[in-house]
Amino acid sequence: MGVTASQRPMTAGARFVGQRVARREDARFLTGRGQYVDDVTRPGTLHAAFARSDVARGTITSVDVAAATAMPGVVAVLLASDVNHLVQDFVVDGEDRAGFARPFRVLAEGDVRFVGDPIAVVIAESRYLAEDAVDAFDIVVEPQEPVVDPERALADGAPLVHPESGSNLLYELPGGDTSAFDEAAASAPVVVTETFHQHRYTTVPLETRGILSSWDPSTEELTVWTSTQGPHGARSYLARLLGIDDSHIRVVMPDVGGPSCWPRAGWAGPSSGYRTGARTSSATTTPVRTRSRSPWP
Repeated sequence: MGVTASQRPMTAGARFVGQRVARREDARFLTGRGQYVDDVTRPGTLHAAFARSDVARGTITSVDVAAATAMPGVVAVLLASDVNHLVQDFVVDGEDRAGFARPFRVLAEGDVRFVGDPIAVVIAESRYLAEDAVDAFDIVVEPQEPVVDPERALADGAPLVHPESGSNLLYELPGGDTSAFDEAAASAPVVVTETFHQHRYTTVPLETRGILSSWDPSTEELTVWTSTQGPHGARSYLARLLGIDDSHIRVVMPDVGGPSCWPRAGWAGPSSGYRTGARTSSATTTPVRTRSRSPWP
């Protein structure tokens, strides 16, 4: 008589559900031997800091970087015209669906579309010098009406986030064959129609978001250390972004703290840190680091 899978005895240690599993990393963390992105050091590392929009929508009327460029320790000041053409257009996941694709820019050009939209980046010899140079920028943005409500965004005459698309509608999900529902609703004694609203949710880890990019010109390989839980996705993203084969990209996932509760935190979306860090590292053949406690690295 045969034995079913449920009747087979479990071997010692094979059962995990409901069991206490010893953590192997605690001793290292409790003795201060954790290795996070900011603990990774590379000779000659430069530091990137971003000047970002403080309004949700507006027209960039002027950008004066002369004072920042002249500051000691500043290696480069980059605007949209310097870097946007160096990377491939990136669109949100699902660009194969009609109407779903929306491009993201490395740096804002002409207008800003959200609070935190990066306008310029400073590459300097230290994080402090980079931040000081950002404070020296003279950027004028003329505020415009933002798009913050989804229902108002679809109304006639609503301001467009992406004017080239002609609509604020990202994607219309088809409901399939609704005839069965229509038939049931027509014969139901009571039909309740209601609109539900809820506020937005997001995780907010305390750990900084960090990225260190290092380009090796001799092998034409890019190594990126970042606080992520999705190294393979990050590598694929960078390959598309830079237009190089993913076999030339290595993404290293060191210890991760807060963002571990947000698996895509280190690479989700078109991070300006990824784009400028990778490209400036390849352009200067020098490692470039960016880190921040803001929502945008």
